[in-house]
Amino acid sequence: MQTMNMEQIFEQADIFGMARQNGIAPESIVAYGVYGSQAVGLANENSDFDVFVIIDEDIKKNRRMINSEAGDYKFIPVTEWGKNTDMLFDVIALNSFIFPEMRRNGSDVPTKNPWAAYILNARPSMYEAMKAAQSSAKYARIRRDEMQARESYDPVSMYKREKLARKQTIRAQKMEDYLYRIFTADDARYSPYFTADERAEVLNF
Repeated sequence: MQTMNMEQIFEQADIFGMARQNGIAPESIVAYGVYGSQAVGLANENSDFDVFVIIDEDIKKNRRMINSEAGDYKFIPVTEWGKNTDMLFDVIALNSFIFPEMRRNGSDVPTKNPWAAYILNARPSMYEAMKAAQSSAKYARIRRDEMQARESYDPVSMYKREKLARKQTIRAQKMEDYLYRIFTADDARYSPYFTADERAEVLNF
């Protein structure tokens, strides 16, 4: 799959259909968006899509991640939205939220989305987000090194682990740099988007 824009991703993802297929009421969807490689400039011809779907209902943890051939879906109860530190900071910076019209109590008349302000104003701790990113990067490097230590390994799997380790390491560094600039610069801004040089380091090795 090649790089896609938001409209193409949502058309292919069929979020409401996937929710219904997995026993989640479509009318409980309060927001959704894109994260992962397609959102931060790392997508290539082999990339799928990653979408998050915020829902106004609780579901068991084993039903929150759904993987398909085309892409992956992460369903998050809205009451736990602020706890998703590892992805929340990137998603807020990208501002990739879509708020569907909501219909309540069987009505066909759309009502104002009661969760929009809460979702948009959720602010994770920058320190906690950085620590979560550092932990993800460390774990990715450990898994890569474990595979490299084997007498034989699948080159494709090794490539994926190396790519993930590089991606997570750069992401953690971007957060560390931002946290430093907050105290040293007047125009500190955080962007989860990978520059051309960062993209080359992750994909070309």
